[in-house]
Amino acid sequence: MRGLFAAMALAAVGVSQAAVLFSDDFESGSFSSGWYSPTGFGSAAVVAGNGTTNYSIDSFAAKVTTASGQARHDFTPSTTGLTVAETWVYVDTYPPQGRRYMSLMSYSGTQSTGTLQNIWAIGTFNGTASNKWFARVAFAGVNWVPLTGGPDVVTDQWVKLAIHVDDTNAKFFINDVQAGQFARGAAGAPNVFRIGDSLSSTHDMWYDNAMVTDAVPEPGTMLVLGAGLAALARRRRAKKS
Repeated sequence: MRGLFAAMALAAVGVSQAAVLFSDDFESGSFSSGWYSPTGFGSAAVVAGNGTTNYSIDSFAAKVTTASGQARHDFTPSTTGLTVAETWVYVDTYPPQGRRYMSLMSYSGTQSTGTLQNIWAIGTFNGTASNKWFARVAFAGVNWVPLTGGPDVVTDQWVKLAIHVDDTNAKFFINDVQAGQFARGAAGAPNVFRIGDSLSSTHDMWYDNAMVTDAVPEPGTMLVLGAGLAALARRRRAKKS
């Protein structure tokens, strides 16, 4: 029994190591503190969802419209060597899908005060004929690559997009399933989160429940925890009988 509890304790430690570096569900009806853009928010705004012309998972979502627009949030870089960014996105018209991304960015300083070191992005791209989601690693020669290992772009429903950047790779996920992997490119830890793009687009995109963390629970850890709980339940049932 001692071994069982020790394994469960270690598993619990593994699960609890994830730290939230930044999050915003936009339910305040506006951008939370820390958001900024070098040229102002432009066409990025928080809007109320009504299920017809504005969309949200709860009551509010961030919207980047057809004009050039973006919003950024800086955060303290991860100390674990892994940065995970995710957000839910909504595309109402496809094709053409325009250019709208969720990005992690690395600057030598904060809030674009230093040199841009890299951009890791996932979203839609209208410069190439494809019905797939696209990924980008700006400083590794991976520009607007269709994620052929993932599903097609869908309209009129929320889709979860995620980027995992570690010391070696950048991995791209659609609805929690990995759709592509590339070398992470230039050095520099991610320290800026961005929605939208600085280029004009042909369609709007909505973003909701954005989050950046520095770790994710490992599948092996979850298996150990699950096995430990199952064994404990069997032991309790045996005692009762």
